[in-house]
Amino acid sequence: MTLKDLNKKPFIRLRHVALAALVVAVIATISSFGLTYQDLRTIEWFSLACELVMWGCLALLAYTYIGYPIVLTVLARFLGRRVEKGGITPSVSVLLAAYNEEAVIQSKIENLLSLNYPSEFLEILIGSDGSDDQTAEIARAYNDPRIRVLDFKERRGKTSVLNRLAPLAKGKILIFTDASERFDTQAVRRLVENFADPKVGAVSGQLMMTDSEANGSSRGVSTYWKYEKKLRELESRLHSMLGATGAIYAMRRELYEPPPNNTILDDVAIPLGAVQRGYRVVFEAEALAYERATDKGSDEFKRKVRTLTGNYQEYFHLEKFLSPNTIHVFFQVFSHKILRLLAPLAMIAMMTASFLATSPMATAVLSAQIVFYCLAFLGLVIPRGKARLFSVPYMFCLMNTAALMAFFRYFFLRSGIVDGRGVLWEKTKENLGRGSVGFDLQGGGDALQLAGSVAISERVAFYLKVKPVMDFALATASLTVAAPAMAFVALAIRLESRGPVVYRQQRVGRDGKPFTIYKFRSMVVNAEKNTGAVWATRHDPRVTHVGRFIRETHLDELPQLLNVLRGDMSMIGPRPERPEFVRNLSQQIEGYNRRLSVKPGITGLAQVHHKYDETLQDVRGKVKHDLRYIETACLKTDVKILLLTAKKMIGRQNPN
Repeated sequence: MTLKDLNKKPFIRLRHVALAALVVAVIATISSFGLTYQDLRTIEWFSLACELVMWGCLALLAYTYIGYPIVLTVLARFLGRRVEKGGITPSVSVLLAAYNEEAVIQSKIENLLSLNYPSEFLEILIGSDGSDDQTAEIARAYNDPRIRVLDFKERRGKTSVLNRLAPLAKGKILIFTDASERFDTQAVRRLVENFADPKVGAVSGQLMMTDSEANGSSRGVSTYWKYEKKLRELESRLHSMLGATGAIYAMRRELYEPPPNNTILDDVAIPLGAVQRGYRVVFEAEALAYERATDKGSDEFKRKVRTLTGNYQEYFHLEKFLSPNTIHVFFQVFSHKILRLLAPLAMIAMMTASFLATSPMATAVLSAQIVFYCLAFLGLVIPRGKARLFSVPYMFCLMNTAALMAFFRYFFLRSGIVDGRGVLWEKTKENLGRGSVGFDLQGGGDALQLAGSVAISERVAFYLKVKPVMDFALATASLTVAAPAMAFVALAIRLESRGPVVYRQQRVGRDGKPFTIYKFRSMVVNAEKNTGAVWATRHDPRVTHVGRFIRETHLDELPQLLNVLRGDMSMIGPRPERPEFVRNLSQQIEGYNRRLSVKPGITGLAQVHHKYDETLQDVRGKVKHDLRYIETACLKTDVKILLLTAKKMIGRQNPN
């Protein structure tokens, strides 16, 4: 078989690897039934197998994060290629897709207009992606022929906007950027001088993270960025980067190949198009853009989940990197991208294997892991921790948790990744404040005002403050343990009926903030097509056979562990309701909105004491329990609720 044949025919796919790993896990789970933990530990071959898995996973992680950079350094030193730069000034077109950027769009335009580059060779194309603020109006206010604004009335997704802007560009070089970052005045000159080399197809600049008030999270982010930028520099020197920095990168206009509108990472798909055509993608360290490092790990977590989900999308077909033009970057793709995606699974497997193995070395490895995760925990709970001893383990665990979530998001929630027109990005922002909150539910019309709060003691307030740490740990552990059961449920749903395995629905969270909840689909497809939003009844005919079982055992709620990891939900709290129901119930039940002063939960005091909501009286009863929980929340109560939930799941009693 030739490379040409491999490029046409599927060879290795991440889906095959993922499914194979899942099958092995399921078989191992089934085969272990009937054997106690002590039985397994006394079986010599089992302990040996666990040690082999442990050392294999440790070797994979060591190579991915330490070995690959060392190998890359050696290869770049002896096989690296120089870029023949030149003092050229070709015409350039800056492409900017913006969504609700009224707060920064003016300063961004001013920044671009102040660049040290001949004004007659510079144009700026701005696409407002369905913005419902003043983004387009502010941009249009500039009476400058170099600035062109396209105002798309409906959201299309960033990639779709770029695909519309690129054909309108007049410049020989396309420069891509985002609204929030600021260019150094010499940035464009530093980018374009690389195009004097005819082998260079795209150039990535460098994003500088500023953290003048660095806490443990931002310091960890800064360290992570430095590590990543060093890898990109080495890969560029060897041959090509595997993408670019979305805040600042450039490409020859004739090489622009419009990626599919559902592309998640334009800054990976677009540069890779140049690599597939035989050109290099290089790193320019002196082309600088600036952005303030986030003070919140949750912001970086959301950004990383999106990035890693996009990596699954881009590197889904490994065969495209086996063509004559890309075979030389396959080593980089496998070492930098594929193994990174497998790293969180290796971490889980190593922890499990070292726990089950009996040798002194396995005990030592287990102890080392416990110490490492304790340091990561300290990096989470110490907000002003300055020592990398805490921040680096914390960021390492945060990134790998994001990779694990991206795995589930891509393979099990793929229908929710993209809109029919393209990927719709979610801007990172601070949480809304508590108290009187106004918000606009998407598609819900006027903003709904929520007022009032629940009076709680200092003890309860402190517990609610530290509870997210417990939520994160418990959700991670639960997701690991529940993975085989989730695989069986997903398979059963798929075998019984067509349609998505995971159902996505908008719910109202803390302070009235809308979010997307995940559940295993328990009803027929389009169950509310003719009825609209209605409560499910106990013997609802829309519920499938599998759906009835998973609702009675509460297995349909397992995907909500991802909501907990995202920070949308807690393990325990009031159940989230749909926006339509919140509007109606807040008018009919006094104090209903006070439930929204805390994060909603997968289970809660109301859920373990009540059945499905079938009448308004049922809801009133649940509200009383919800408010009682908010006023008296403590660790003892949460443990009791978890035990009662487990009892109901096993006994299949009164599902919620």
